[in-house]
Amino acid sequence: SATLTSTDNFTALTLCAWIKPGDQINQFPVIITKHSTFFTSWDLYLEDGGTGPHGFGTSAWGNYVSSSSAPLVQGVWAHICGVQAGQNASTYTLYYNGTDITGTPNGTGARSSDTGGDVSIGTFDASSWQYTGSIDEVRVYNRALSAAEVATLYNQGR
Repeated sequence: SATLTSTDNFTALTLCAWIKPGDQINQFPVIITKHSTFFTSWDLYLEDGGTGPHGFGTSAWGNYVSSSSAPLVQGVWAHICGVQAGQNASTYTLYYNGTDITGTPNGTGARSSDTGGDVSIGTFDASSWQYTGSIDEVRVYNRALSAAEVATLYNQGR
């Protein structure tokens, strides 16, 4: 993990990564997260052992959006992005291979403070929520990328 202070307590966020799922066995495999103790400030993750919805959330999972409309395939690269344009889940957008797959948002509270939190890729601290597979080209932006910008990232390929 690393400290990413340039994104402490920002009001907009974009997380993107190329992922190639392996044999997921953990309930919530984490792609990238920023947290302190057990409370998450933001994360991009998979659900149901990596076979279910993709998710993007903030505030210890109090605010999130997920989608099961684009299932991941083991061993196949996919581009995942989560975009936060404001402080609650109604402003979140989830992208899969450049396409908006946003499901119903959950939560309306403000995001938790992330000052001094650690950034982890592929794991949530030392928990069992570890990602198995490959993660490449992780990007963290302190602004909300537009749909066109997310599509451009996907079209550039890995």
